[in-house]
Amino acid sequence: MNVAEFLHSRKWMYRAGWLLFVLSLAWGFHVAALVIQWRSFFPQRVNGIHFVGLILLTLALFSNLVLWASRVAWRPIPPRMTWKVLLIGFLVLNTSLVFFLPGIAQIYGYWLWLMAFAILTWALLFLPPAPATKSGRTLPWQPGGADVSDDVPEIVWIALAVTIFWLAVTAVNYVGGRYQRKPTVAADPREPVALTSYVKDSANLFQAGEQQRLTASLAAFEHATSNQIAVAIYPRLPAEEQ
Repeated sequence: MNVAEFLHSRKWMYRAGWLLFVLSLAWGFHVAALVIQWRSFFPQRVNGIHFVGLILLTLALFSNLVLWASRVAWRPIPPRMTWKVLLIGFLVLNTSLVFFLPGIAQIYGYWLWLMAFAILTWALLFLPPAPATKSGRTLPWQPGGADVSDDVPEIVWIALAVTIFWLAVTAVNYVGGRYQRKPTVAADPREPVALTSYVKDSANLFQAGEQQRLTASLAAFEHATSNQIAVAIYPRLPAEEQ
């Protein structure tokens, strides 16, 4: 078998794809280690782009279930449109992951896994199905056999719905947290501030009218001498003076 025949053989391309998929399983353990060492891989403050990347990463992990379930689509008839939408859609999603989480590109297993996903999608959707035997059953090496439905299993739809719902709740909480008003922090009365008048009485020592009279006196003094005097009273010494 030459290279051209190999690339057009649904049987051998399918086997090659699963071989690459098995070899890429170490990537999953690598990702688990990166999650444990979160600070060295993901940003401490997750912005919008990185948050979308984490959403895509979750869906990428879910796509493994879709890929495994697609074994029932290995039939001597063209695959259903639902399989085409799922497999091609997740292939595009998995490829876009590196644009939102660039650190993923540094993991060789990611590219091995992505190649396996692409090869299996190509084999299932675009290569001609293997012919059935005279009895109408598929060949022994074909997973599932003729007695298994080629529809998308219900468990896949249920799991996808639960995953999307969980991601939607997470997104709502993330957006709500970003726009939540931060609590106002009271200013430290000991902290010196820029003076906007001749007298600043933060300790409230002056009686009614005394601050106005002192302000008028200091204003008159500046007008007569061109020298300016300001009075600032704090309940405690400014922080840098302690």
